[in-house]
Amino acid sequence: MDKMPVIQLEGVTKAFKDTVVIRDLSCSISRGEIVGLLGPNGSGKTTTVRLINGVLAPSSGSIHVFEQDPMDESTDVRARTGVLTESGSFSRSGSGRYRGKCFAALVGRADRLSY
Repeated sequence: MDKMPVIQLEGVTKAFKDTVVIRDLSCSISRGEIVGLLGPNGSGKTTTVRLINGVLAPSSGSIHVFEQDPMDESTDVRARTGVLTESGSFSRSGSGRYRGKCFAALVGRADRLSY
């Protein structure tokens, strides 16, 4: 199995105004590894996932996912990863097909739908 990291964080820090929520986080995750982030509310789990997916920019440090910077290539990174933070939900109205189209559009894959 290829041990090249698919996710790499080096010295990542994230602050919101004067509050540092992640300080100097470094880790790498290789293909096939399954990782869980555990900790109490407010410990930076969701923030870390959002950084990895390019939803938030780090205050300092570097992040690479599939050798790409998620801030520069966020659409491609999110299209190649599957993430559900918090409790995901979707309106109960609309058909399954409609919901599928919405999710596909969110990750930039609407062109791949075939019905």
